Amino acid sequence: MLVSFLVVVTITTVGTINISLRFIFVSICDVREGRRQSISSLESMKKEQEEEILKKQVHHEDILIELYRKHYEEEKQLRFVHANQRYELEQLLMEKVHSKQLKALDKQQKKEEGDLRKMMEKHNLDQRRNISSANGDHHEIQRVRDEAKKKHIGQTVQFTKELRMRHVDKKDELQKKMIELQELLSTDCDKVNSYFWFAVKCCVVVVKYFHLSTSKYLRL
Repeated sequence: MLVSFLVVVTITTVGTINISLRFIFVSICDVREGRRQSISSLESMKKEQEEEILKKQVHHEDILIELYRKHYEEEKQLRFVHANQRYELEQLLMEKVHSKQLKALDKQQKKEEGDLRKMMEKHNLDQRRNISSANGDHHEIQRVRDEAKKKHIGQTVQFTKELRMRHVDKKDELQKKMIELQELLSTDCDKVNSYFWFAVKCCVVVVKYFHLSTSKYLRL
């Protein structure tokens, strides 16, 4: 009987120990599973937070790009308006100066023609006086007078023609300078616009590159 009792007690004890060990093992597994799930949940939350931060960053970058675009669009319009206004003002100024120079040249031409006419008339008058005071045949004196008159007319026409040709050359020179100034002004205006567009393109490229890099990182 005692042996049977001991056997029963031993079996019961072994069963209890097995149950306890099994419970401990299950508990350890549950703890490990809970820990794993907790770590996985934390990692998932962290990843979601990072994605949310990156999405907000991309959204802010989109807003920044739009602000840049509007800013450069407004600045472009202002630059074009100012460039056109400056071009028109300088064009008007050059035309006014050119017109003033032409008027001064015409005035100078009239004065020189008047001075030439007076000089030639005085010279002709002196010649006629010299001829009148000379002794000789009346026909010879008349012939000399006619020759002097023709010579006076020819010289006056020739000198006047040369004077007008010189003034025509001066007008052509003024016109060429006017055209050169207009071309120079137009070139300067084009250079300003080209430099502005180059700066805008550089800024846009930098912003787009930054936006693309962030988008790639977000996809990863």
